[in-house]
Amino acid sequence: MAETPPGLTELLNLLGAANPVAALTKNLDNLKRGVESLVGAVQSFSSTMESLQATSQRITALLDEIEEPIRHVAQQLAALPPDAIPNAVANLDRLAGAVGKLFGPSTSA
Repeated sequence: MAETPPGLTELLNLLGAANPVAALTKNLDNLKRGVESLVGAVQSFSSTMESLQATSQRITALLDEIEEPIRHVAQQLAALPPDAIPNAVANLDRLAGAVGKLFGPSTSA
């Protein structure tokens, strides 16, 4: 009677530690973990970009709200005579001195 050829299991058993299927399985598991990690990183990046988008929209809305008043004030300041601001500062210094004399020196320690 003729012998039947060995099955796949017997063949892999003969290879012992050098089982190519085990190595392939390990490599596929590593690849799967790598792909899962990459998917997690992409999802985290996507979430970060959405947060950045929301922040950008808020900043844009804030700038839209304050840009025109700032331009208006800047135009008014530019129209002042060159000595107006130093004069205003000097007047505020005199006012602060007068108020300081009125209320006296601070006695807090």
